[in-house]
Amino acid sequence: MTDPRSAVRSILIYVICLPLALVLGWQLTGLTSWQRDSILTVGIVLGVLLFPILLRWHHPLLVLSWNTIVVIPAILPGRPQVRLCLTAASFLISYLMYALDRRHKPLSVPLVARPLLAFALVVVVT
Repeated sequence: MTDPRSAVRSILIYVICLPLALVLGWQLTGLTSWQRDSILTVGIVLGVLLFPILLRWHHPLLVLSWNTIVVIPAILPGRPQVRLCLTAASFLISYLMYALDRRHKPLSVPLVARPLLAFALVVVVT
């Protein structure tokens, strides 16, 4: 016999996954005309599915994408490069981890921070 908790868990998975699969399949059929809402829906679903991988491997992915020139096609305005999106995601993950657990403090390096702040001030002023 099956455990009642596993039966409820499998029913819950089917309740979530089947409608999601239907909506995603319907959106993928609209990708032939490259509609923005179809691409955005597929991108959000892929982002949610890749989020656990990004939580675990955000720093190595950031280092590996250091010199990439891959551009995200038509999802975000301005067509940013993948490394910029990974940098923003890594920055967000780092500070969310700090908000959840105060032992994960960001590194403080004043010898690097002061020249970067001075450079940022020069860029803003000019």
